[in-house]
Amino acid sequence: MLANEPDPALKPPTDPVSVEQDDYRLLIALGALGALALGALLAWLLMRWWQRRDRPEPEPPPPPPPWETALAELRAHQQQREAAIAEGRTEQWVDAVSDSIRGYLGRRFGFHGLESTTDEISERLAATKSLTIAPQEAIGFLGQCDLVKFAKASLADEASHALIEEAFALVDRTRPKAPAAEGGAA
Repeated sequence: MLANEPDPALKPPTDPVSVEQDDYRLLIALGALGALALGALLAWLLMRWWQRRDRPEPEPPPPPPPWETALAELRAHQQQREAAIAEGRTEQWVDAVSDSIRGYLGRRFGFHGLESTTDEISERLAATKSLTIAPQEAIGFLGQCDLVKFAKASLADEASHALIEEAFALVDRTRPKAPAAEGGAA
């Protein structure tokens, strides 16, 4: 009963009305899967590009100091000294010792020592401000080597021993000295 109508009556039946709602859940799920697949594909392509990109070569280690190279070469020559003299290869041995010193002086003081004559090395050493010996000391050593190489001067066993020792001393006197360690408690 309806209180606000004087003669309430039922309304006639109506046709059913379709109440459909669009369901986008499947479309949303497929879109999310597609976005994930696209993201995975892009990540895979980016990873492949990253692995194949041109990478700069790592910097090579710095070369050893010239005095270390020279001392190592001289040690090798020292070990070969007796065999070279016994086999009559004195000139070749002296040439190798001379080349080690020439190469060392060139690397140490910034010129091409192996391609320079003794006179050219003398000029370069005379112009060097950081040389700790008189240039004539080095030139005297190279002159001794030149006598054996070019003038075919003989070199006895004792003289060859003195020559290699002089080469070691030349490198030692011309290499930079390590700063003195501050020590001792006050």
